[in-house]
Amino acid sequence: MTTLNIDRRSNLSYAEFRDQYLMPGRPVIISNSLSEWPAKEKWTPEYFKTHFGHKRVCIEDQEVLLGDFIDEVVASSEEKPARYLRGQIIHKEFPEVAEDIVPDIPYQLPDRIRSPLLRFLNYPTPHGIPELLITGAGGRFKLHYDKFHLLGFVTQVYGDKEFTLLPPDQGKYLYPHTDAEQENWSQIGYLKDVDTKKFPLFEQAQSCTFVLRAGETLFNPQGWWHATRALTPSIAMVISTVNAANWQQFTRDFIRIRSSDSLYRKARNRLYYYVAGKYLDWKEKRTQFVK
Repeated sequence: MTTLNIDRRSNLSYAEFRDQYLMPGRPVIISNSLSEWPAKEKWTPEYFKTHFGHKRVCIEDQEVLLGDFIDEVVASSEEKPARYLRGQIIHKEFPEVAEDIVPDIPYQLPDRIRSPLLRFLNYPTPHGIPELLITGAGGRFKLHYDKFHLLGFVTQVYGDKEFTLLPPDQGKYLYPHTDAEQENWSQIGYLKDVDTKKFPLFEQAQSCTFVLRAGETLFNPQGWWHATRALTPSIAMVISTVNAANWQQFTRDFIRIRSSDSLYRKARNRLYYYVAGKYLDWKEKRTQFVK
């Protein structure tokens, strides 16, 4: 496997981020991204156990008390890793901590998911999709890219996590599922001890592996494959966004996955997305984000 490099930047202006990373679709690690967040000081395993230990959460199709899961996180090891809590949309599942992740990291904006024009998609506007992620040392997440070609901003609040990223054009080496509903997931699964006899093309893939540390944010562009492994107890927040950089891919995916729609409905949706996109392009050009 060929190793790629990823930039690690601090004091990155929005214009630099837009021109060098967002529009070209290049990942970047942004240092000191959550200096203003209360979460930086508050979010620890002990904090979540003390304040939300009674709360029931669903992990890998099993409902458990968060306090019991936090015990699992603290005891986690490479030999016996904790499960991975994900899919917890903060403003819905943990509204009590929503104020801990403000103000917005500026690189996340503009976010079209927050626009009233997308409310018919049932996205949790006006806050976007901030998702809480918790696991323990050794906890892993399978190889995939984000559905609908969403942009991902992963902010590591507590602990360290190892990431492996692969560009979109490496999908030909990653054995994606053929089912349209699962095509953003690799059949390889976890990246520990990949069976190269079963997946021989994987050895030809180009990737970058790095550690995301507390206080850093990873910008993961649309279509980039990624897998993770926690090195310590880990608490992170990911927000998935849409803007001009991925609008066409996002809307194309959304139309394609609704295969049961009539030709008329598909044509109507294409027209709606086209007009909405042009309007949002115009609106964003009047803001600081695209000057």
